[in-house]
Amino acid sequence: MKSKFHAASFREMLRYADTVDWLLLLGGVVCCCATGAVAPLGSVLFRGITDTLIAGQRDYVNGTMDYSLFAENISFYAWLYIGLGIAMFILSDVSMSCLFTVCQRQVHEIRKRFFYAILKQDMEWFDNNEVGALTHKMSAGVDRIKDGMGDKCGVLLQACANFVSGIIIGFSLSWKMTLVMLFIVPCVIASLYASAKVLSHASRKEMSAYSDAGAIADEVFGGIRTVMAFNAQMFEIDRYTEKLKYARKMGIRKATVTGIFTGAFLFILFGSMSIAFWFGTTLVISGEEQ
Repeated sequence: MKSKFHAASFREMLRYADTVDWLLLLGGVVCCCATGAVAPLGSVLFRGITDTLIAGQRDYVNGTMDYSLFAENISFYAWLYIGLGIAMFILSDVSMSCLFTVCQRQVHEIRKRFFYAILKQDMEWFDNNEVGALTHKMSAGVDRIKDGMGDKCGVLLQACANFVSGIIIGFSLSWKMTLVMLFIVPCVIASLYASAKVLSHASRKEMSAYSDAGAIADEVFGGIRTVMAFNAQMFEIDRYTEKLKYARKMGIRKATVTGIFTGAFLFILFGSMSIAFWFGTTLVISGEEQ
């Protein structure tokens, strides 16, 4: 009887972490959050430099242009942009380096312990578990752990910090505009949640199908003399092709769902931008915003 697998939590993937791993993880998390938090400051700087350009254009038309003051203001924001870029470069480099180091250390330990656990099993266990599926899990399965613990984790943390920092800055600059834009957030979250659920289900089925196909190929190549002796080449080809067809079907379904939800996300994104431009214009016309 096959055991029922469940998705491992992040804590379970770090079950073999030592003190060094936890310190690297802490450094990576802090730097990721800092990277995401400072990113919205670019919009504040862009607002300042845009105001400076508009004021300079107005003074130029009126004949009251102070070129030295204008150049000084532009240089001020330019240097701030450079400082922000340097800070984000350092924080991003440190955060990703720490997270990837933790990821590689954990993958190394998981592979080693997985291999050791397989070798400890008796022969009866190998009769109930195909060798090809085990080797596939040892490579592709552990690689999926690497994907979940590496850059994707860092990008998620940066996005969360970016969201919180953006809301704080937004409310401090224009609470009405921020409040209107927050009504779009549930639509984005619902779209991303549905996409993640469907893609996760399709990915599990696709991986399972490719694992079964790999097990068949390993089994055939391992006993190629027996296959040739019984003239079973076409039978094995049909068996292997059937698994690949199912895997292809799951891959196409996953690609289709990805396209649909990507389109929905972009529709919501550009729709929210149109609402922001319209509402922002009404605030400026009414004199509530400059």
